[in-house]
Amino acid sequence: MAADSKNVVFVSETMPLGGTSTFAVNICEGMKQNGDWRGVAAAMRKLGEVGEQMQARQLPLITPSRNAVLHEERIEHLYRECARYSPHAVVAALSSGSFEFLRYVPPGCLRVGMIQSDDGPVYDLVERFLPWLDAVAGVSTEICRKIEARMAGRKIPAVHQPYGVPMPETPPARSHEGPLRVLYLGRVSEEQKRASLMRRIMKATLAKHPTLTWTLAGDGEELPAFQEEFKGDARVKILGPVPYEQVPRLLEAHDAYFLCSDYEGLPLSL
Repeated sequence: MAADSKNVVFVSETMPLGGTSTFAVNICEGMKQNGDWRGVAAAMRKLGEVGEQMQARQLPLITPSRNAVLHEERIEHLYRECARYSPHAVVAALSSGSFEFLRYVPPGCLRVGMIQSDDGPVYDLVERFLPWLDAVAGVSTEICRKIEARMAGRKIPAVHQPYGVPMPETPPARSHEGPLRVLYLGRVSEEQKRASLMRRIMKATLAKHPTLTWTLAGDGEELPAFQEEFKGDARVKILGPVPYEQVPRLLEAHDAYFLCSDYEGLPLSL
């Protein structure tokens, strides 16, 4: 790494398997290959599965303070750790806690809000923190358009920054033999992901097509309901959390991907 490499700190409140932390791990790994820049991930409240994987990969990482109880203590800890890297930019991801940290970023450091979700409260968040933002990055052109419409008197760049995810050079070959293999990969929650609707659809398709198989990969508060609903059904595999590095192989092992979210910014697995 070049001695004069520039540091960018990516702040999240937590780093579970999801859009914001997936973006962080991909961009930090990509920046690791570039001697001019270095990406540093930071978790304010909880490390989460992706944060632990980044730690195992020895990527630059600011971990939460075990002694911090109050939000102000978390801010103070992050400020001290962030200052060690003398960052050129701080990128806050999607939550009020991480956006609030931008109020404490030293002058001269670029302050960026990263938006991964096309959801009303997210645009309210951006509007509230506009005085402390130098730029906003959205993962889709639609998100950027909606952000620009909410800027009122403060006009700052709204940059389209697509997610970067590893993709195979050629699509995997598909076999027409055997059952159709359907995969859901993501948070198993009612809010946004509509887990109850997914459960009903799984039951209906299995009843109509007995050779169909379903795989459920991910974690969340609704996971026990799926485990109870499909207990003993060999056609349903419930994997729970899956390490990020295993995701490409998991996707290649299935024929169809299922998603019934109420809203998304840009669903990475899809």
